[in-house]
Amino acid sequence: MPFRWLSATDLCVWQVNGITGETLAYRDVDNTVRRVASGLHRLGVRRNDVVACVSPNSHDYIFVLFGAMCNGAPVATVNPSYTACELAEITFLVGL
Repeated sequence: MPFRWLSATDLCVWQVNGITGETLAYRDVDNTVRRVASGLHRLGVRRNDVVACVSPNSHDYIFVLFGAMCNGAPVATVNPSYTACELAEITFLVGL
């Protein structure tokens, strides 16, 4: 369980999407992170593999971040508005 300390707070709201008003409880976050971590593992992501996350600021971003971390993989965050040169530089810097 990625969030072992959740048992007492698993139904409490963890995050509120400021645009849509959608809420996520700790239990929802934990379940989704587990599924993402499992999917990344099935795709071959292992400890010390770098995962690039190209995403605008989003309610769902945390699932990729924590899912990769559960597999021991660092995450390189990439803004989708980066130019081709900026994207090439970040991929070079993180070894992708």
